[in-house]
Amino acid sequence: MKTRTKPLHLFNYDRFKEPDISRKEQHMQWELFTSRAKLRLVEQNNRVIMTCGYEIPLGEVIIEKKRIDLVAYDEERNLYIIETKYTNGSGSTNMAAEQVRAYAEELLKNIVRIDQQFQELKGDSWSLNEPFRQLVIAPRCYYDHKRKPNADIGEGVLFLTFKHSDEYNGLDSVRGEDGFVDLIEYKWKR
Repeated sequence: MKTRTKPLHLFNYDRFKEPDISRKEQHMQWELFTSRAKLRLVEQNNRVIMTCGYEIPLGEVIIEKKRIDLVAYDEERNLYIIETKYTNGSGSTNMAAEQVRAYAEELLKNIVRIDQQFQELKGDSWSLNEPFRQLVIAPRCYYDHKRKPNADIGEGVLFLTFKHSDEYNGLDSVRGEDGFVDLIEYKWKR
């Protein structure tokens, strides 16, 4: 029996309960979303992005592996599709890039509905830019045990890590003194 997804709706901060702390990756996503923390892309001219969607289901059947971890936007009308990783056991960087790219393609199919929600939030003249920006966010310790993604798979995907900590031990461990979560591009060793 198929379970239909609920209509894609961003900006709903009340529909999720806090995941168990043992589900570290999902708990990290939840904290980044519900805290309304502003993420700052340091090497992208300190661009600030705000989370607006969490665990967004894709497709007709709701299954955990078919959910976008986080969606964010900036004031220049760019939408960010974010895949998060927590530990080095969370799959390859190629897999992470493929996931975020597939999610961006799927969201593009829903652009009219997403645009309407942004217009409701920001005003009628507010319309999203395309294509969507694709990010993978993980603690440095995740990347340190991984290979750089293949050029064709990783093209267009930014692999980011937390500037203030090599590990994620709660939001306060990665938030700077000014309250922002600074993200920097991971520098591959090879």
